Amino acid sequence: MKKYTFLMALALVCVMGLAVNGYASDQYNLDADQYDLDDGVINVETINYENSPLGKLGRGLINMATCWAEIPASMLRVSKKDDPAVGASLGTAEGVCNTMLRGATGIFDTVTFVVPSYDKPVMKPEYALTSADKAFKEYLW
Repeated sequence: MKKYTFLMALALVCVMGLAVNGYASDQYNLDADQYDLDDGVINVETINYENSPLGKLGRGLINMATCWAEIPASMLRVSKKDDPAVGASLGTAEGVCNTMLRGATGIFDTVTFVVPSYDKPVMKPEYALTSADKAFKEYLW
């Protein structure tokens, strides 16, 4: 039941995002580089999605969905440092701990997305898939 509720909430957020995007494209000329609003002019070049509440919310949702990628990343890092057998055992254990930590930080970012600071992720690298990609490249080369 919890998975069903979570999936329904996630689907609702996606549908609302698409609806808002459609409304915004109808209201404003999205092909322009500047928008005339009642308060003044907003230059598109100065808007930064990553350092905004939506960026923090997106980071949290992405990290919750991809936290599993920490397991193979940790296995590859430990295998390169020590031995593939150690990577399969100790790396898996380390990966499970990192997965739980990455998931918890994703939940934290999602719950507190309206609270500043938006540009300081709790874990480095910012995304789990970045960590896995880096570990994979280091393992191969």
